Amino acid sequence: MQELNLSNLISLNYKIAKLDDKILEIRERLTSPKNQIISDMPRGGGTTENALDNALSKIEYYETRKSYLNDLLVSNWLICEDILISCNISPEQIELFRYRYFYGLPWKKCIVAMAKHYSNESWSESKGYRLHREALSSCIKNGVKVC
Repeated sequence: MQELNLSNLISLNYKIAKLDDKILEIRERLTSPKNQIISDMPRGGGTTENALDNALSKIEYYETRKSYLNDLLVSNWLICEDILISCNISPEQIELFRYRYFYGLPWKKCIVAMAKHYSNESWSESKGYRLHREALSSCIKNGVKVC
């Protein structure tokens, strides 16, 4: 039995966004005038740690982790996309799933993106929900476990 693991995609997007926030926070700390390190000379407490090196190594770690999660997100999305195609889901519905689960957009932004992508059609939240529900029910009818 095939498994369409959409919750995993949302979880990966959430983790990637958290890493982006951590990286941004460290970079902002490094560039703020209050926390700039002018020399490697220890201050006060006599610690020999260099805060700049520590911050750069944290950034490197977070970026490596983010790269790994991005690769995992892409591979999981490709599996989900293959399952959707095998269930004869329309390209329009697959695009809606892409905006929601691959890019991790909230529903309102998904609808705005779909309206831009398919400008010759009118889009509303109810239409997006309906297409999503139809695609999921079609997957279930084809024996796909949706989670």
